[in-house]
Amino acid sequence: MGDPRKVQLLVMDVDGVLTDGKLYLDIDGAKEIKTFHVRDGMGLLLAREAGIKTAFLSGRNSEAVRKRGEELHVDYIILGSKDKEGDLQKVLSKEGLELSNVCFVGDDIVDLPLLRKVGFSAAPQDAAPVVQKHVDYLSDKNGGEGVVRDIVEFILKRKMGFKEVTERLFEIEEDLGLFERKIAGEAFWELVRSSTRRKILGETEIFSRKEAPGKRARGYFMRVALHVAANTLLRNPFLAPRADILFFGMNRRRLQEDGLWHDIWCDPIIEQLEREGMRCAMLERPPFGRPVPKHVKTRRLSYFDFLELCFMLVRRLGLVRVRLIEEERAFLSKLQERFKEEFGTCPNLQLQVTQELEKERILSWLYRALLWKVSPKAVVAVDLSAKRQLVKACRKAGISLIELQQGAINRYNLEYSYEGPRRKKERVPDYFFAFGDFWTQQVAFSLPPERVLSVGFPYYEQELARYKNVAKKKQILFLSNSMYGRDMSKFAAELVKELKEPWHVVYKLHPEEADGWQQRYPWLVDSGVEVMRDEKKPLYYLFAESQVQVGVSSTAVYEGLGFGLFTYLLPLAGIEEMERLLEGGYARLVSSSQEMRDLLATQESTHPSGASTEFFKRNSLERMVGLVKDIAPLE
Repeated sequence: MGDPRKVQLLVMDVDGVLTDGKLYLDIDGAKEIKTFHVRDGMGLLLAREAGIKTAFLSGRNSEAVRKRGEELHVDYIILGSKDKEGDLQKVLSKEGLELSNVCFVGDDIVDLPLLRKVGFSAAPQDAAPVVQKHVDYLSDKNGGEGVVRDIVEFILKRKMGFKEVTERLFEIEEDLGLFERKIAGEAFWELVRSSTRRKILGETEIFSRKEAPGKRARGYFMRVALHVAANTLLRNPFLAPRADILFFGMNRRRLQEDGLWHDIWCDPIIEQLEREGMRCAMLERPPFGRPVPKHVKTRRLSYFDFLELCFMLVRRLGLVRVRLIEEERAFLSKLQERFKEEFGTCPNLQLQVTQELEKERILSWLYRALLWKVSPKAVVAVDLSAKRQLVKACRKAGISLIELQQGAINRYNLEYSYEGPRRKKERVPDYFFAFGDFWTQQVAFSLPPERVLSVGFPYYEQELARYKNVAKKKQILFLSNSMYGRDMSKFAAELVKELKEPWHVVYKLHPEEADGWQQRYPWLVDSGVEVMRDEKKPLYYLFAESQVQVGVSSTAVYEGLGFGLFTYLLPLAGIEEMERLLEGGYARLVSSSQEMRDLLATQESTHPSGASTEFFKRNSLERMVGLVKDIAPLE
């Protein structure tokens, strides 16, 4: 499919597009009378306001069309054209554009050559069948019935970025009072808020969509069954002994020099708490049925597979069903139509909400059973958004719940951004432990200020000390992510070609990208870029030996600043999350490989801004362990 986001020139055939295709002649046949739809006029106005040039391109010569074009301030009115492609090329030369920047709207066979060459092609609903098969977008409007308005709206919606989508989502929340509505007695919107935006961003191709896994081989299901069976028998949380503190990890372990896989958030705290006499246990949720590291740092570790198995069984048997009343279904339909109107796409909200509510009921019951079995004095969780049912279970059991920060917090992180009096999150922990003062000031947490504590990040502090004496190389480190990896990886490959000096470029894959990256980013193969996976070299070692880092919206960018890296950010989807970093002068925005090449040539005469301790507070382990012991004292 063509890319509507690149459209800078909208070119329209006239008959059958702006008109219904019928010719109306006076009694002598000397004059043509044409009818135009007022909505198409508004569509052209919207295009002009968005900075898109417009053109009429017709093989017929009609004064009525010329007059209509002049009334609407159409930039180019080309009538009686004998060579549409040649005439279009003259416009492109004048505007400095390429065919990839053109949207052409045609309706018949004679338009096919141009429709096939432009960057984005469109047609009315009643176009010739062969045209319908070859266009990128087929409108649901017929020619002369507002088809141009529909196509312009489609293009403008696809031109929206991450920030625009999120800000419009905020407006919808206010207009419809989504946080004040209950579905099946629950505050439904916070359950589907982030996933709804993610699906909209994927459907509009602002973020990369996750590829479907395709057909699974029989061996895959056998391996899944074996892993589930092994984890159920050997790492079943209901067979775990009692513990003072129960940790819920995130399944992001890193291999350390001791040959063990460490949980970077929880293991340092667990080790210190156990030294001080508190018994700890941990539950981890690896991808269902996937292999897990054999040698892990955590001693009393259980896996989520048994709970997942119980959840799937209960859902499959239909033992827990959420049934929406007519009023609730009508409201969700109204909300879905609003999303469709604003963004041009929308997930099935009724299905999504029903599934999330059923998941909430089943898993909160399983969590309560687990808490009864382990009887902890406090629960510590990483990435609570992935286990939000734990909130209700802890409240029912009267157990304090502590959430550890694991990612960036800002206005555009919908798990934490609840600005304004009408936004309130119900599923929140009792305490939130932030990396540093910087993060506690980014959003209005749905917690009393005295429960949002700036404590630090023990593992990061430990690794910063470990690699402080590593020698720097002329190395540039790219921090990838599946959401923007396609564009970032192309930038890295282009930069290698631009660099004159002996810079070494390393492309650090996110764990989600590691499998099959050669098919996902074929331009990196044999490009001169060294592609790095987690297990090949530790991220913090890469920070220590690099001089420059390139990112978009990763929390790792803040960590790299602590290692003294020059920091450049690419203006890709999600860059809005880094506004404070750019405003503070810690990073610089670069839009092309040529611009970065020139900046690299001059940066040695300057010094990067060192990361302030407001990002990551020091003496973190001692502070964090002390707070946990205060919240859950030994009897």
